[in-house]
Amino acid sequence: MPTVSIITPVYNSRQFLQQTYATVLNQTYEGWEWILVDDCSSDGSYDFMCANFSDQRVHIYSNKKNSGAGYTRNSAIRHATGRYLAFLDADDLWAETKLERQLEVMQKEDAVISHTSYTFIDERGNDRAGYVKVAHELFLANYMKSTEIGCSSAMIDRKQIANVRFVSSMSREDTLLWISLLRKGYKSIGIDKPLMKYRISSNQTTRPSQLLKMVIQTLNIFFKVQDMSRPRIIFYWTCYMLGAIYKRLRTNVL
Repeated sequence: MPTVSIITPVYNSRQFLQQTYATVLNQTYEGWEWILVDDCSSDGSYDFMCANFSDQRVHIYSNKKNSGAGYTRNSAIRHATGRYLAFLDADDLWAETKLERQLEVMQKEDAVISHTSYTFIDERGNDRAGYVKVAHELFLANYMKSTEIGCSSAMIDRKQIANVRFVSSMSREDTLLWISLLRKGYKSIGIDKPLMKYRISSNQTTRPSQLLKMVIQTLNIFFKVQDMSRPRIIFYWTCYMLGAIYKRLRTNVL
């Protein structure tokens, strides 16, 4: 039985899948299974995976209808058999030592959740400016200020959190998950090494409308946090917003 189950939702990602496949196969830690669920892609992603992903540790499924990333991640989790869940979006990349290094830290510190620093690449895989530095210990308060957990950098120990479920939404489902877990008193151990590369798509530009949409979505998510006063939520959101604007201006991304 594998130790790590890699969870990947796929939607119209065919152009990136071969590179993502390579980034998993190149892991120095080999005790993994990779569960990919296609969310009714229209670009042939499912057929491409079936024809080209030959490693026996890879398991490919598909949704009956387009349901969004949250539902699709949950579908993949239902097939997972590993103790640890590692999340990887279909267009992001890992350093070769990502799983090995992260498992070492998780086991050494008996961590429930962990996440790593990450850098950025463009659609062609070229490096872009920017580095997301992470705190060693992340609690709800400092997460809401930074939203620093990159989903493709995160790992969860299912022995300590048995029922991992994303909200079945079309966006920001990962933010909702981290808030819900940190609200319960869990913390995430941050590994300040760039073990993941986050791919920036062509529609993630510096347009004010995109930034406005992001910060409004985040505010709405923050207001769902129970047992926290409105002034405190506004304070955390303001910290997040200023950080998002700074990162946007510095790196041309959110």
